[in-house]
Amino acid sequence: LESVRGFTSWLTEEASLADLLASWQGHLFRLFVDLPGMEPFWSLGALLLLAALAWYFRCAPRKPRLFIGMIIVASLIIVVLPDLLLGGRRSLEARYLLQLLLAVELVLAWVFAQGLASPEPNRRRISLAVFVLLLGFGLVSQYSITFADSWWTKSLSAENAAFARLVNASEKPLLVGSHHAVSDGEILSLAHRLDSHVGVMMDGYVKPLVIPSDYSRLFALLPSGRLRRTLEKDHRLEPFQDSWKWFVAIPLNPDSPNRRY
Repeated sequence: LESVRGFTSWLTEEASLADLLASWQGHLFRLFVDLPGMEPFWSLGALLLLAALAWYFRCAPRKPRLFIGMIIVASLIIVVLPDLLLGGRRSLEARYLLQLLLAVELVLAWVFAQGLASPEPNRRRISLAVFVLLLGFGLVSQYSITFADSWWTKSLSAENAAFARLVNASEKPLLVGSHHAVSDGEILSLAHRLDSHVGVMMDGYVKPLVIPSDYSRLFALLPSGRLRRTLEKDHRLEPFQDSWKWFVAIPLNPDSPNRRY
């Protein structure tokens, strides 16, 4: 039980109402358009989707309304309401709202279907134009995501690619790390981008890590207190791009002939 609490404690960390509102708008907007620099349009997109939801619940048949309504209400009660009443950041993560987001997509599909099947020519033309525009933005978003080096969806792993480039650029680099809730996954993720000349070592739970002396540059992943004390005897640990995981070990006396790295 303590392990479960430890792994999930971040869900109850405090998040401001402004952060929650911005995140909810982003979830809705990115369902259809996921491009950098679109944040100023999140509010407009969210308002348009809310208008589509209102029209759906006013005009759709009763059984589909109940089905979609139950999905949305269940998501709000289980994920969103605890964040508002008790504090937390569950709803900041889109994966906990997938059923709600799917319901929104179904609603918009119904709205477009009604517009494209309308007997009014102007309404059909407007529906078709909006549908093509939205589809175009979606295709451009997918193209950008496919060829991007990293994306916001990688969350805490977003800087892994840039860090791997820095490590690979060193002549004889060594990456050392400690076991942590996310370190094993992060080191596996990074390993796909590391070149063959990069050394990787993980600090054990019992025996202290013995760092070899034939490496020219040292990097660290979430060093434990014990490993940090060992490294800081000869180095200063600097976060990579303000990261809380990746560190670059800077020798305290780079000109010393006895320096190991």
